[in-house]
This record gives sequence, structure tokens and C-alpha cells, in this order.
Amino acid sequence: MIGLCSEASDLIITPATTFKEKPDPNGLVFGTVFTDNMLTIEWSLASGWEKPYIKPLGNLSLHPASSSLHYAIELFEGMKAYRGVDGKIRLFRPTLNMDRMARSAIRAALPKRKNSPLVIFMFEEAHLTYMTHLFI
Repeated sequence: MIGLCSEASDLIITPATTFKEKPDPNGLVFGTVFTDNMLTIEWSLASGWEKPYIKPLGNLSLHPASSSLHYAIELFEGMKAYRGVDGKIRLFRPTLNMDRMARSAIRAALPKRKNSPLVIFMFEEAHLTYMTHLFI
């Protein structure tokens, strides 16, 4: 199953029910303001990539022997979304972000995902954020 990707129809959405106050756009600092939801996709050697989840922002649960705590083998990709003057949501260079994450996965010897469903998952998270009228 390594390299296989969940389809967009596999996406499970459990949106946040409490929301942070909308931040002042003039005071935004990169890496300090987060949406109310997050996208997570787990992977295991036995099962490969699992179903993707959009769920309320929360802490990640890691085993104490997790290699990322000791050797920094991990991937993170932030995605920017903007609302146009027409009210539509636009992701900023999503395919370039996914290409960069794929290159990082190769360099870190981590399993790679197909890009197109990931972009759909991230757009769904951005849309959910838009629907709560926060951030975008």
C-alpha cells in the first residue's frame, strides 16, 4: 500500500464547535495564528496511508520513542488561503506546496502521497475555515 492515496471521498470531517476570535489582519505573525481545524492523515507500515481527517485543532499524540523527537524525521507543510473580492477561496500555490512536500518526503526517506487528493483535503479545510468566517 505504500504510495497509495486516499480518495477525496474518504475524507472525514468533524468540524470544531468552538471558534477563536478573528485575529487583526495587521498583527498577523507567521507561525503564531492557526485555524480552528487541522488535517491529519496517519501512516503505518502495516496499513500505509489511512483515511484523512479534518478535525478540531488539537495536540498531536506521539509515542515517546517517536523518531521525529530524536532525529527530526517529519514533514510539515503550511498552506495559505485567501478570499478573493468575489468571495471565493483561493489556495496560494497548492501544487507547488505539495511538490515541495513530496521532495521533502524523498529527502527524508518518508513515504510519498499522491498530490491531487491532498490539495482537495486542504481546500476542504480552508472552506470549513471560511464557513466559520475566520482567518480567510
